[in-house]
Amino acid sequence: MCTGLEFLATAASTASSAAAAVGGWGTVAGAAGTLFSGISQYQARSDAAVAAGQQAGYTAATADQQADLIRRQGRREVGAARAAIAGNNTALDEFSLINTREIARAAEQDAQMTILSGGRESDSLAQQAKGYAKSAGNSLAGSLLSAGGQAYTGWKGTQQVTLPGNDAASQFYFNGTRGMGD
Repeated sequence: MCTGLEFLATAASTASSAAAAVGGWGTVAGAAGTLFSGISQYQARSDAAVAAGQQAGYTAATADQQADLIRRQGRREVGAARAAIAGNNTALDEFSLINTREIARAAEQDAQMTILSGGRESDSLAQQAKGYAKSAGNSLAGSLLSAGGQAYTGWKGTQQVTLPGNDAASQFYFNGTRGMGD
């Protein structure tokens, strides 16, 4: 699967080769490892987001199909009830059809509940897919920042750093030390 992030892997590989030639191999290798880890986490979470999104669509479609089956079964039950009433030589009037209306109402209610529960599950899976997608972006951003921090720390670690207030001029002006045997 092409994610569009292959250039980062190539850049990290090239950077680690260049750093090995210069001598900063350990720092850049660690940064490249962090970057590769972030890319793999991104891909895994992106795949999970796609799968959850597909499952959400499947769940909604399945609920609609199940509701149609419930409605068909309800119509069959109503037809069977009418046939039984007519088979007993009973007139099909308002009083005798009360039972068939109850059957149709119960079937429609079951169909609506199936659609409702399928919709809720589908919405939940869609939210889960959004969470996976956001998590994928966050893991990639975190690994990029961590890799950059590792590279910067490795680069700055080889240089002497003088903090403000720690140099001779600051000591002279701010601490009252004149350097004359005070």
